[in-house]
Amino acid sequence: VQEGAMVKKGQAILKLSNTNLQLNVLAREAEVSEQINNMRNTRLALEQNQLSLKRDVIELDFAVLRLQKEFNRHKSLISRNLISQQAFERVQDELAFQIKYRETVQESQEKEAILQNQQLAQLKQSIKTLQNNLAISRSSLDKLIIRAPSTGQLTFLDARVGESKSEGERLGQVDI
Repeated sequence: VQEGAMVKKGQAILKLSNTNLQLNVLAREAEVSEQINNMRNTRLALEQNQLSLKRDVIELDFAVLRLQKEFNRHKSLISRNLISQQAFERVQDELAFQIKYRETVQESQEKEAILQNQQLAQLKQSIKTLQNNLAISRSSLDKLIIRAPSTGQLTFLDARVGESKSEGERLGQVDI
């Protein structure tokens, strides 16, 4: 806007530039994007781990079911002395092992789910903080646009292309 022009309250009069501030905003945007990608990758890895643990539980359930049936068959055969004590004890021990192992895997799965939720909450909070910082940086960029404080005539404007200005320096005057 040229000196002598009529301006309305809030109208842009002058646009300043601050390369450091612009680079800072770009860096913050890159950080937010990187954190969002990290969160997605972490979520994917955690979900894959959960699926792997669920698959392990399913396989262990099947192994326990198979061994339970085999144990029941061996139990009736041992009572009639049709198999050796060693064969019976082997199936009995294997069944006990698989049951304990399944319980351990299920417990691990539950703990993993709790940790997953905590990690995702922390990542979301980090992203929220970065986005707030980004909003502050962007609002600083908006402050580089000098706006008319009131409606009136721009009677004084002290700004030239390529000139440096200090913070708080008087740039112009609008007469009501």
